[in-house]
Amino acid sequence: MRVWNLLPGLTLTALPGVLTTDGSPTSGTPEPSLHLGARFDVRFPAGVDLVEVRSVAPPAGDLTFLALGDIQEAIGGFGAVVDKLNAEPSADFLMLLGDLTNRTSTKELDDIEATSARLRMPVYAKPGNHDCYTTDGYQRRFGRTAYSFLHRGVRFTSLDSGSGTLAPTVWDALPGWLEDGRGQPHVVFTHIPVTEVNGLRGGQWASRREARQASALFSEAGVDLLLFGHMYSYDAYQVAGIPAYIADGGGASPEAFDGVGRHFLRVGVRGGVPNVELVRVDE
Repeated sequence: MRVWNLLPGLTLTALPGVLTTDGSPTSGTPEPSLHLGARFDVRFPAGVDLVEVRSVAPPAGDLTFLALGDIQEAIGGFGAVVDKLNAEPSADFLMLLGDLTNRTSTKELDDIEATSARLRMPVYAKPGNHDCYTTDGYQRRFGRTAYSFLHRGVRFTSLDSGSGTLAPTVWDALPGWLEDGRGQPHVVFTHIPVTEVNGLRGGQWASRREARQASALFSEAGVDLLLFGHMYSYDAYQVAGIPAYIADGGGASPEAFDGVGRHFLRVGVRGGVPNVELVRVDE
């Protein structure tokens, strides 16, 4: 089993005899052909055709991650952004907030994957409206679009709002994910802002009712931070009393009014409290 885009220090575990003789965790064998990847030898006991392999979560503690959205047609110049991201040695991972491509073509997906392979950190991603135009190419290439995970004691929840709304299956899953985040720092990220304050373009969810419902759920569950894309700009404000940031510094059609240009967020979680810093790429 060959796995790429691995978090540093990640190990896998399974019943004795499947990955290791005694069932102890293993980090696998490094694979030079896989960026941040490894090979794991999986063995099937006699008469068994299905085995379960699990990741072992790193211990809770302080962490730093980076976030940005909207690369689209600017993929040709994204290498400069990658260089700036790679100058952040303490970052655990990069969070891409959607619109990785302009039209979800195979070439665009290939270019994103090739350029991302230069990153010295793993990537979590979600699609934007430009990644869902005509095909399911994003999902086939990169997997699920809505998910929730725990990293170093911080809950992260990705909501797919690329269509300006949430699918019924995501609404069904959301209460459980929010419950899982209680009592610990919780970061929710989605492409189109639930709501935004400038009103300069069609930059928020299509339904105000859904936006109010989601905002109320986030507030009641104690979500600590909301991260958005879609606006080709930078903004910092609040949604239902929760700090919210739009970070669209990937280079796609940047708005001139904010005076920020290409950028990303550096988010440090120290003692359970997220601290957000703006990092400009072209400075």
